[in-house]
Amino acid sequence: MITNRPLEMTWDIRQRDPALLARLTRNDPGVQQVLDGLSAGCPIASTCRPFETPTYVRMKGHVRSFAAPTSGGGVVVFKGTEPLSNDYLDVFEQAYAARTNMYLSRIEWFLLIENEPFLGQAYGLAHHYATLAHEFIRDYAARFDTLPRVPFPLAVYRLPDADALAYAKNCQPYLSDRPQFSARERLDDLVKKGLGVFVYYYPGTPLRAAHARGVYPGSHEPGALKEGKVDFRAAIDKWLDLVAEMLVVGYVPTGSIHQGNCMQVQNLCVDGGACDIDSLEPMSRIKTDRDFLDALFYSLFMLTWSISFVLTNKRHHVDQVVFAMVWSELCERVARKSKGGPVDPRLALLKPLTLDVLLEPVYLKFLEDMRPHPIGTLMP
Repeated sequence: MITNRPLEMTWDIRQRDPALLARLTRNDPGVQQVLDGLSAGCPIASTCRPFETPTYVRMKGHVRSFAAPTSGGGVVVFKGTEPLSNDYLDVFEQAYAARTNMYLSRIEWFLLIENEPFLGQAYGLAHHYATLAHEFIRDYAARFDTLPRVPFPLAVYRLPDADALAYAKNCQPYLSDRPQFSARERLDDLVKKGLGVFVYYYPGTPLRAAHARGVYPGSHEPGALKEGKVDFRAAIDKWLDLVAEMLVVGYVPTGSIHQGNCMQVQNLCVDGGACDIDSLEPMSRIKTDRDFLDALFYSLFMLTWSISFVLTNKRHHVDQVVFAMVWSELCERVARKSKGGPVDPRLALLKPLTLDVLLEPVYLKFLEDMRPHPIGTLMP
């Protein structure tokens, strides 16, 4: 089921930040055992289908990652090895056959919308994810003296070019070649830049809220919680805390242009954590107040959409009452969590939306430029 294959490791937390790694292994000593095993090579699963062994597990709904549970209750996740599996074309066949009329197949959605190869991991994005996650966790730990419930980057591998090219060639029959948007050209471009594997630790079972809500039937097995054990009240409370802490540390959760989106319901975990945090945007890179408000509103709209979905189990539904709650809760939580340390001065824009506030020039300009429904046009 699992073989270890020597791959080129280009990013390694053991060299990048041994002190932060030591903090993690104190919380979960089992991480070190998995890291020690990487000396034999990167684990490769022979199948893309769900499986469970004493050492590794692939949950349903996680077709491009599998995990090694640790003795401390977390998991080390291997994301992007699937182009080296034996049966990835079977998954391509199923995804192609299951496409809905007038919609892209999942294969082309990943390529044309998310700029990612289906079942694969673009090397550049894996490297960026590891670097950004490391910076955020380092800053978070310095501010709050603990580690957040987000993926902790451990390593990045680069797939051999020959394997990446073989994967691209085998995928050709499932890809369109339209002059406007060519999925074949997009995949060829990604493969030329390289495919990678992102290895990270998550401090629990990364069961996503969308999975627990049944968007992917049966996806909470094997090795995960059952839906009846999910406390969505507690999960929402922890998501609000996590977002407030992100803001205090100096990051907005996402912007309108992003890779992945940690505020989407398929990336928020039922234990209060979040995955796909490569959508984080450091506030230091945001130039103007208008851009800051744009990223802040978009992040909170996406969080609102996810909370509305969890509460109502309806897709494409954003509750304005829920948005008012999210905004109000974050005003209070950011104020409380920011005590005792500096924050980006633009967080002063996160304040109760009274009439006087909305009449301030920066808000008026933002509201004039806002699209009528910033969520509905973006959700598949």
